[in-house]
Amino acid sequence: MRCNPTDSEALLWDELRDKRCRGVRFRRQAVLFGYIVDFFAPSVGLAVEVDGSSHYGRESADVSRDANLSMRGVSTLRVTNHDVASKRARALIVEALDALEVHSPA
Repeated sequence: MRCNPTDSEALLWDELRDKRCRGVRFRRQAVLFGYIVDFFAPSVGLAVEVDGSSHYGRESADVSRDANLSMRGVSTLRVTNHDVASKRARALIVEALDALEVHSPA
């Protein structure tokens, strides 16, 4: 695991921590079935990966990893650094949570 998050991961963590997104608790750098995911919401089984330049050329490995997690009940949402910088990542996460039928507490 990395000690220091990327700039995009730090920005997104500010959006997700302390149940700031739909009241769902996310963890950073969670270990799932031998993989480390950037963010994980255990209550809904959603992993969020921030894909930057280190993922270029690794698409087939990412597809395989996502498939392995999916077989174990974990959905993976991949967002780009640009999605994070433009604030689109939060909207994508909200859409994913809505698809999983997670709504803010009343």
